[in-house]
Amino acid sequence: MPHLMDKSLNDYIEHMRERYARMTGKLARSKLLDRFCETTGLERKYSIKVLSGQRREKPTAASRRGATRIPILTSPSLDAFYPL
Repeated sequence: MPHLMDKSLNDYIEHMRERYARMTGKLARSKLLDRFCETTGLERKYSIKVLSGQRREKPTAASRRGATRIPILTSPSLDAFYPL
């Protein structure tokens, strides 16, 4: 099944998110989730997060920053054992 384009995918997600929130029974939610997964091509576990609103839209600045830099401490006694 072909994947949806970005704008139409977002519209579809919003529509299905509203329907998913209104569903009360496990069987009804399961059927809706099956249909959503088949239409979007997303995995089931990720689809649950998308429909329940737990998915982050964009990564935070902290996650893009990279590794934390540790300063190198030097002392005369360490320089004898570990020359730079």
